[in-house]
Amino acid sequence: MAPKYRQGDIVLAKFPFAEQDGRYKERPVLIVSNDTVNAIYNAYVCLKITSSIKKIPEISISISNEDLEKPLHKDSEIRLMEITYIPESIIAKKLSAYKQKKLKKILKSLKANIF
Repeated sequence: MAPKYRQGDIVLAKFPFAEQDGRYKERPVLIVSNDTVNAIYNAYVCLKITSSIKKIPEISISISNEDLEKPLHKDSEIRLMEITYIPESIIAKKLSAYKQKKLKKILKSLKANIF
C-alpha cells in the first residue's frame, strides 16, 4: 500500500524539542525517508524547517519557492542536523513538496554533510 505522504513532501507536524522532554512545536518538516520505508512503518524520517535563518552551508539549505509545488508563507531553511522520526498520526497536513531535481540535491547534501 502506498504511503499517505511521500519523500520530498513538506508537511505540518509536531516536531519534538531538542531536549526530548515531551514538548513539541507544530512546524513544517521535509520527509526524507523513501516511500518503501514510509509505507512499511506509517512513519517518516523528517528534517526540521525553520524561518530562523542561519545560512550555514554544512547544516542548512535555504528554501526557494521556485523549487516547490506550492510556496511557503515565510522565508525558510532546512536544518540538516535536526532529524526526527514522525508517526503519520501526528502529521496535520501536507503543505507542499519539492520538485525532484532539487530533492535529489538535498538528499545528496544530507548524505555528504551528515552521514
